Amino acid sequence: GKGEVFPNSAIPMLNAQPDVGSRQKIHENLHTGLCGVDALAPIGRGQTMPFIGPKGCGKSQALVDAVCAQKDAGVFCVYASLGQPEEEFSEFETLLRNSRAMSNTAVVRVGNQSKTQQFLGLCRALCIAEHLRDQGEHCLLVVDDFTAPVQLWKEAWKLYQGNETSR
Repeated sequence: GKGEVFPNSAIPMLNAQPDVGSRQKIHENLHTGLCGVDALAPIGRGQTMPFIGPKGCGKSQALVDAVCAQKDAGVFCVYASLGQPEEEFSEFETLLRNSRAMSNTAVVRVGNQSKTQQFLGLCRALCIAEHLRDQGEHCLLVVDDFTAPVQLWKEAWKLYQGNETSR
């Protein structure tokens, strides 16, 4: 699409994670712009929070609102669009442009492609977010939708378990 995120950098796909002992405690809230989430279940910067619910309940819109809320908060956003139909993605992109949130958002889009391509899209988004973390930046990583990578992981695990029993 719109250009490279880090044009002069090679970001390793697998890198060392900070050990648990060296991580700081979560002490700063990530304001999502969603009053219910911010008041009832605040998310801390550095925290993982899945948004889980049935299809059509507004998860994607809530995530878009959270991305838009970061435009002046000093938080860079990485949005991984995995398997979304073109019309849904176009709506999302229009919302980001209208709210002027594209200047601090990297979008990794993998359309209706194989589970493997969607899993690799997830890996790309994670690499960008980890690179920002390693540079001392705050980053919000949004993955919409996790279904294909989870299915691929389950299939790979079944293959692995089959190899273990045949040894």
